[in-house]
Amino acid sequence: MSGYIRREDRLFDPTTGALVGYIDANGNEQLGGAVSGAWSAQNPPLPVHLPVVSPERHVAMAPIVVGGLTCSYQAGGERGRGMIQLATAGAITSTALRLPLPLSAEYNTRARTAGRVHIRVRCSDWAQVTRLYVGIGQGGAANDYHLLKVVEANITRYGATDPGQSAAWNNQWRTLVEHSDKKIVVNAPAAWDASARYFETDGIVFTVTTAGAVTLEFDRIYSPDWPVGYVVNILDGAYKSALDLVRPAFDQRRWKFGVSGNRVDGATVGVTTYPTLTTLGQIAAGGHDVFMHGHYLSGSQPVAMTAAVTEAEAMEIMASARAAIGAAVGGAGARGMQWHQWLTNTGRYAGSNMAGLLKSLGIRAARGDTTDTQFGLDPWSAKTTTWETSPATVTGSRMCGYASHRGAYNRTYAEWGTTVANTPAARDTYADNTLAKALEYAANCGDGVVAYTHNILPFDGTNPTTNDVGTSLWRDYLADMDSKVSAGKLMVLSPSQLEGMTYWRQGDVYLSWDGEWRNRSDNSIAF
Repeated sequence: MSGYIRREDRLFDPTTGALVGYIDANGNEQLGGAVSGAWSAQNPPLPVHLPVVSPERHVAMAPIVVGGLTCSYQAGGERGRGMIQLATAGAITSTALRLPLPLSAEYNTRARTAGRVHIRVRCSDWAQVTRLYVGIGQGGAANDYHLLKVVEANITRYGATDPGQSAAWNNQWRTLVEHSDKKIVVNAPAAWDASARYFETDGIVFTVTTAGAVTLEFDRIYSPDWPVGYVVNILDGAYKSALDLVRPAFDQRRWKFGVSGNRVDGATVGVTTYPTLTTLGQIAAGGHDVFMHGHYLSGSQPVAMTAAVTEAEAMEIMASARAAIGAAVGGAGARGMQWHQWLTNTGRYAGSNMAGLLKSLGIRAARGDTTDTQFGLDPWSAKTTTWETSPATVTGSRMCGYASHRGAYNRTYAEWGTTVANTPAARDTYADNTLAKALEYAANCGDGVVAYTHNILPFDGTNPTTNDVGTSLWRDYLADMDSKVSAGKLMVLSPSQLEGMTYWRQGDVYLSWDGEWRNRSDNSIAF
């Protein structure tokens, strides 16, 4: 035995307490390799919130008036420390106003952002807001900034302007999640992307169009800075070709992944061999997540959900499938069964609160599109746009982050094999794939991606087809994960491990449904 301290399957230095290695499947001590510096699912990180706009630093400001838009300091706010208010007395059109950010007199420092920017705001009536841009500025009056599109044409990614969700949004403090992979560069600010994690800012440029009188109150704008990135890997359908490659590689490294149970009859159709319930039980016994792949039925075959599916039909199918899968995975799979995803990433039905139905079944988080009345989201509303638009991402992928921009029941996702060329050869090539770019952003910016695939197949000119990837891509992707994990820049997690660091986190501090870190003891803002 070495002098290292053993805690579960991890090794810690007895002097410094640093995480230095792990215990492999044979009980042998292995140094490095499968750990990310000091961070892991067993030793989860927390973010540092970098303040960008702190209203208490603007108490003495004189109101700034541009056309019909007024920016001022007001007492009150969510935390009682004041707020920055934007107010209009009527309709205005694309009016831009710059709020200077003060230089620290004591430390001579400026505010700076990491990759993510969270905007804590309360709006009197989102229906009146036709445009809201938030620009992270640099260069004083030069108006060099990175523009974050919050509202465009009275449409958001969050659900805020949907009249059917107004109770969840109007006159409520809400957190809007933005990041540097999804911005528009205006003029010539310094870089802010996967190659440049931090951006120093000296002003916020608000651009506003309204249909009528409205107030927007900002309690704070801040940047959550995580010490490490993550990737969650999901094998949709638990197909044999993917399991045969991923499972032994991950088991060797003590990494975890997730699989969904959709069709579980063990049949082989073309290149796909489906799992059995026994297969799912074996996966769960290995410590990986197993959960239902939500669907409707055509006869006995799973098909995508639609707006015609009734609540009774949805509940019967989900309850039946979850009972069968739950029995197969037993106690080892109980945590994984608290997660969920949807066939074609669509959880649509005839009602308006699929998240509420999932909660009633013991499901606490999900991937894909789901209506959620607590969060205030209908993904199919004309007032809600997709993650891919307004604007497109720099990576071409969808960064999920730790705090989901649409809440715990709508984690955004990315495919392993999404490529510009969309050919079998491209789906077998990792370099310049959107997954490679997403992993680079996650590792360099302390962000994360929830990524899935179906089959993993040798390239033969026809395969891999859409939703599948090639074995060469898998080889290079595994090598990239190895490299970034060894460098302490990335954690490889299962879905439940990610939620265990955030929405399901144990202890007093946890991530609330609205994207804010709170103290359970008194429900106060933690950071």
